[in-house]
Amino acid sequence: MHSMFAAILVVLCTTGTIFPTTAIDLSRALTRFDANRNTNADVKQAATALRNNFLKSFSREASVAGGVAQFARPAAPQVDIVFCIDNSGSIGAKDFDVGKAIFKDLIDFIDSENTIAAATTNIAGVVFSEPAKTTVKFDYLANKNANSLAAVQAAVAAIGYDNGGSTSTGLGLQKAWDIIRANGRPGAQQTIFLMTDGFSNSGSPPCPIAASIKGAGVEIFIWTVSTNVRQAELDCIANDSNHIFKAAGFSSASEVTKYLRKAFYGTKR
Repeated sequence: MHSMFAAILVVLCTTGTIFPTTAIDLSRALTRFDANRNTNADVKQAATALRNNFLKSFSREASVAGGVAQFARPAAPQVDIVFCIDNSGSIGAKDFDVGKAIFKDLIDFIDSENTIAAATTNIAGVVFSEPAKTTVKFDYLANKNANSLAAVQAAVAAIGYDNGGSTSTGLGLQKAWDIIRANGRPGAQQTIFLMTDGFSNSGSPPCPIAASIKGAGVEIFIWTVSTNVRQAELDCIANDSNHIFKAAGFSSASEVTKYLRKAFYGTKR
């Protein structure tokens, strides 16, 4: 494509139709076009991976190799999900609010795939930062009869930013695991979804607890919203590479959920 535009520029400049500065401006525009095209491709790729590997894993539609079959399972699966939300100081209040909006989108998408209700999808939420501030914020695995899309959305909206002084990823995973062990349903598909902008730097190391969780049959997904991560830690926490999603920052992650809504999940309820 660039070679075609370059040829046009050569002809136009030779005939005096435009000035060299205009050619430079057009070249810059083409560079921006390529950058935007690459960004859009990255967003689409990330959104597709998040939908196929996470959201569709507990859909009412039956999964098949290489994609999702367009037929319903005999019954909606039972799913227990615990969200682990990084609430450390490196995130900042503004990005934490963006992160909550992202989780609210994901919860909306989950409800579209497999209704959030007592008999189907139950959700809990844990925030983690320094050990003293790592805590359970809501638990609809325990309080199943109050579980609903509206209740979970409201619970996420009510989480405040606590500006934690460190990142206790291992403790966050432990609290998520405690919820599942105490109130998870036998035979239910059980999942922990963790979002972080960094890596563990306080409390118990996350890899041993992650190994115990996965050994019990619970899936762990991670969405990183920063380039300041340690790949080895991601690899030891998540089940495999298909359970790891990456964004350069919260604004990039927000573009992913915007694309998912536009392409697959329609307007906000």
